[in-house]
Amino acid sequence: MTRPIRIISHRCRGFGERENSLAAFKRALASDVDGIEIDYRITKDRKLVVHHDASYRDALGWKHVIKDEPLLTALDNDRMSLDTALALFAKHGRGKFLDVDIKAHGEERQLVLLVKKHGLERQIVVVSWIGKSLEDVHRLAPEVRLSLSFAPKVWTSHHNGEPRGPAIRLPFLIRTERVPLATVNLCPLTKRTSPSASIIRRLQKRGLKVVVVNDDTVKENERLIRLGVHGTMTNDAPGLLRHVCGR
Repeated sequence: MTRPIRIISHRCRGFGERENSLAAFKRALASDVDGIEIDYRITKDRKLVVHHDASYRDALGWKHVIKDEPLLTALDNDRMSLDTALALFAKHGRGKFLDVDIKAHGEERQLVLLVKKHGLERQIVVVSWIGKSLEDVHRLAPEVRLSLSFAPKVWTSHHNGEPRGPAIRLPFLIRTERVPLATVNLCPLTKRTSPSASIIRRLQKRGLKVVVVNDDTVKENERLIRLGVHGTMTNDAPGLLRHVCGR
């Protein structure tokens, strides 16, 4: 039976004590999720390490800024290289897709080389809020699917110099169609605010498949299913697999 919505594990949360970790990634790969999302940063020696934030704390509580340390230091502190993650996915990710979220611009060529090294051009979705990164990936590997992350921002529209009311302006990359987007990752404005039906339908009318990020409850995902959302990127993939897809 076809699932009503694609379940994507957000940073492998729910599969281990630490997000984006090797152990959590392995558990997510062994699960029944449709997709897994991981993030990467660039180290001092221009290598790609799987991590969301610009810094992390080691086992002793010391702060490490990823761009200021070499990859080997990050690996010694239990981080995972993107190369390792892609190798594992190539071996164990059959039937799944992998969202790779670019958190720092500048090594898109290296990303593409790693994707091709592991033969994952058809299983990868490259994600970023950085439009230039998506443009660079498309130029280097037009066969790789792309997704733009953004949070809808409300601004005041004007007509003849007079304020007309609040409106939501779509990102430049969507408005100009500078690159073909397979999906858009729609992030909430706040932790307590779910994307409205109007913005979801507006994107769908443009022919875009919508993935909603951080809507973790069964009730919210039932709403997303009714709206025809393509996927839910959740921090509780095990829970949603039980309650949403197992019905």
